[in-house]
Amino acid sequence: MPQEFQTSFIPKKPITEEKTLAPRRVSPFAFIAAILFFLALAGSVSLYFYKALLNKRISAMDTELKRIESQFDESFVADVSRLDRRILASKEILSGHLAVSPFFLLLEDITIKSVRFNKFQFSVGEEKTYEVKMSGQATGYRAIALQASLFGGQASIVNPIFSNFVLDDKGRVSFDLSFNLDSKFLSYQ
Repeated sequence: MPQEFQTSFIPKKPITEEKTLAPRRVSPFAFIAAILFFLALAGSVSLYFYKALLNKRISAMDTELKRIESQFDESFVADVSRLDRRILASKEILSGHLAVSPFFLLLEDITIKSVRFNKFQFSVGEEKTYEVKMSGQATGYRAIALQASLFGGQASIVNPIFSNFVLDDKGRVSFDLSFNLDSKFLSYQ
């Protein structure tokens, strides 16, 4: 029996079977994770290029600053620095300076005609408290009471205390007065 041989090398049937793949469902978590991954990747790349851009700008500004700096005259810079130190020193002096004249104007306005002051002492206490001690005379106790109410009604006068009342033979009353002044009231600024 003779065998029939097929001499053709072209196969009549496919060697492997083709399988059709069914579409896979993508889970929403995987989809969101993929989107977040690509967003993070895009953000990283954009930040890298932004950093490079900023470094380029910084180096350009540094070069420009050195160019401008080389154009300054050294003596001018020294003069401006000296002027700056003087201005700062004058600001410091003025910030600590006291202006007592507003107190005297206030004292003139609130002192009644039947009271006179004959002694005045001003001192700076601890923690920048300003203490005033005065002595005076009044025509009577009623005048002292009125004067005490005027002193007590002033926000810049803190804790006025009238003491040591002495009645003389002419009916006048001698007294001592002590109080503190508000530091903002005496500030030169």
